[in-house]
Amino acid sequence: MIGTWEAIRLVTEREVRDRVRTRAFLISTVLFVLVGVAAIVIPAILKSLPKPSYDVGLVGRYSQPVRQTIVDLGPTVGGTVRLRQQSSSDAARSALASGALDLAIVDSRTILVDRIPSDPTSGLVRLAASASQAVQIQTTLENEGLSPQQAASALRSPPLPVEAVQPTSKDVSGRRTVAFIGILFLYIAIVTYGGILATGVVEEKSSRIVEILLSTLRPYQLLAGKVLGIGVVGLGQLLTVGAAALIASVATGGNVLPSGGGLTIAAAIMWFVLGYAFYSCAYAAAGSMGSRTQDVQSTVAPLQFILLLTYLLGISALSSPDSTLVRVLSFFPPTAPMIMLARAAVGQVAWWEVPLSVALVLVGTYALIRVAGGVYARSILRTGPRIKLRQALRMAPA
Repeated sequence: MIGTWEAIRLVTEREVRDRVRTRAFLISTVLFVLVGVAAIVIPAILKSLPKPSYDVGLVGRYSQPVRQTIVDLGPTVGGTVRLRQQSSSDAARSALASGALDLAIVDSRTILVDRIPSDPTSGLVRLAASASQAVQIQTTLENEGLSPQQAASALRSPPLPVEAVQPTSKDVSGRRTVAFIGILFLYIAIVTYGGILATGVVEEKSSRIVEILLSTLRPYQLLAGKVLGIGVVGLGQLLTVGAAALIASVATGGNVLPSGGGLTIAAAIMWFVLGYAFYSCAYAAAGSMGSRTQDVQSTVAPLQFILLLTYLLGISALSSPDSTLVRVLSFFPPTAPMIMLARAAVGQVAWWEVPLSVALVLVGTYALIRVAGGVYARSILRTGPRIKLRQALRMAPA
């Protein structure tokens, strides 16, 4: 038997070398990079597109303040408004039918459109509703004796200030978005690379390659090397995608990160390492209990369910980071990686909470390694029907 660290290093290098050369890895990396870049570039392109313009016809006499009020409605519906004076209602109807006008206001009493849009939230519907309200209110105020300027001033009164009882960071929305993406990638990465690890274990077992490997290696050395190797590949792929997205963001001139966003990304990377370390040994043990690749799905199903539940809890923690349940689960090793990431990004986390959560995850990982390593050692050389977890735990060491 060779030395422990040398054995782990050799297995790790073998896993990295074999994984990065596969077509599946290359294709998935390219696809992930394209998705990450598209998520940055497409919104930037859409933002740079010219805003829609609306031609509004006016039938009748309107004061200059009323006209300016209608023009000022443009930004509220995401576009610009151009006024077109019409000689009569019939002229306005003809212009609407030909497409020369999008909207017409007749004598401050009627709003005309060619057809009612099917989308009640469209810009034209919102413009029609806002114009109807603004014109009607200003006309009423003018009829009550206010000058056009006074009526326009009343309509432009500033809104009441909104004050929060609890202080909120102005960049919390941006950090919430970064944390959401981080939690999503955590879930996808752990499920993906955990599944790859379980599949690799059962493939080596079904092809009897593991028997050759264990003639010179101990089971825990083989397990540790596979976990590290696939973890390095996964982390490298995630960093590649993140770097591509960052370069795309800089190239498009976008606001790369909100205040605190860089720290949130660093935390996401840290929690990926810890989360993968926690779940990877369990995935390897689950894979070792199967005898065929068809068994993988059923053996890892409980882990998939736990991770899905953890992901949903992590997303919900973004909106309620300080609830009692979320606080407790942020210290529970299986749920801590995603939930503590959410809490730290958008909540008020004491300085000692993150180190304590990390320490508990490390302790939980060590305990899981001992249990999963035992299951792996007892199951990896067993052939025949799929082994049950209870049976694997009770079997004497091979």
